[in-house]
Amino acid sequence: MGFTKRQKLARKPILQALAQLDEAVRLRDWRRARLARTAAWTEVEKLADDLTREERKRLWKYKHQILAGEAQDRRRRERT
Repeated sequence: MGFTKRQKLARKPILQALAQLDEAVRLRDWRRARLARTAAWTEVEKLADDLTREERKRLWKYKHQILAGEAQDRRRRERT
């Protein structure tokens, strides 16, 4: 089952926020990643659960990536 045009339009801000989040994580910019994740959650909450199921899963995975990345960077700083 695909999304209707209206649903695709409603999901567009979520996809944009996820793209920003992905970029921030790749660059290890944890502050920016947290802000993008918050923005994505805000957009996800505007739509029904069944329209954002996969995005919710992705956001939880990103949360763990951010926490792990922050911890790793903190350990690196402590060693130097």
